[in-house]
Amino acid sequence: TPRVSGPVPVTIQDALDKYLKQAEIKGTQQSTIRVVQNHAKRLVDAGFPLDTPLEEFNTPEAIEDLAKWARKTYTGKSGAGPFGVSIKSIINAGKPADVSNAISNHEERYAAKGKEKLSSLEFGIRKTRVSKKLRLPDFNDFSRAINEATLALDDKDIEGKAALQLKNLTGLRNVDIFNLTLTPDPASPYGYFDLEAGTLRAIGNKGVSIDYDLGQEATGILKQLAERAKEAGRNKLFSQTGATIANRINTAVRGVFVNNGLEVVDRTTNTVIDFTLGNLRKNIFDILEEKIGSDKANKVLGHGATGDVGLDYYKVERAAP
Repeated sequence: TPRVSGPVPVTIQDALDKYLKQAEIKGTQQSTIRVVQNHAKRLVDAGFPLDTPLEEFNTPEAIEDLAKWARKTYTGKSGAGPFGVSIKSIINAGKPADVSNAISNHEERYAAKGKEKLSSLEFGIRKTRVSKKLRLPDFNDFSRAINEATLALDDKDIEGKAALQLKNLTGLRNVDIFNLTLTPDPASPYGYFDLEAGTLRAIGNKGVSIDYDLGQEATGILKQLAERAKEAGRNKLFSQTGATIANRINTAVRGVFVNNGLEVVDRTTNTVIDFTLGNLRKNIFDILEEKIGSDKANKVLGHGATGDVGLDYYKVERAAP
């Protein structure tokens, strides 16, 4: 009787390899990649060889054991947070889109017990975030400047204009926008645009795949990009790298800000800093928080409602009009 073998399980090593491929595509800094690789090697010391099946590792029980080991091993100012971030990234790369990340769930569960003091079982990922409090221009001035910058981009720069407006309208992360495809790509951790339904699908949100029905204007932009991609015979909506497009956008917006006397201010140091595309995500949170509250705004941007990530890291002040 012939032996029937089932599918080969994805291992931690497989997930790490996939992370490395994705990091190369995204242009992740080599220093960040080396940190993740070094943290992955420590999993052996923690009792999780790299040939461990990912479905056995990505469980509440395994992650709780890992957190106990990490809190004993990583001490000092940085603590276990960066280690948790690395392992969380590896899991995200290897797990199916419809499976949650056990580290995300673990941190959300234990962080809810106390905002300031870390739980004894918490990696402390929330402590690795850098809170930069900003003051953005008055909302109306800010919106006019973004629209003016869109017009200032070269008429042939369809992708630049589209990316700026998509970010302005949705607040989606840069990597989610620039890596959109026409059809699902098994090698990509990012979502795709369902042209027929006019819906963004499989966008990562707290380790869970989420679909987004956007407004008419954003959907129209995505449809235009999708049609251009089909005509060019490619699956990715954008033909250029996100960094290339973002650089052109930043230059255009900064020029408009200067011409209109608008500033982005780091409130911690009280210094004027350059506009970056990421400011638009903070802008969206600020709008949503005012209209629907921080809990719902956190969910829209992909953060858990039990924490205060949005209020701590995205809420901005506004300059007087």
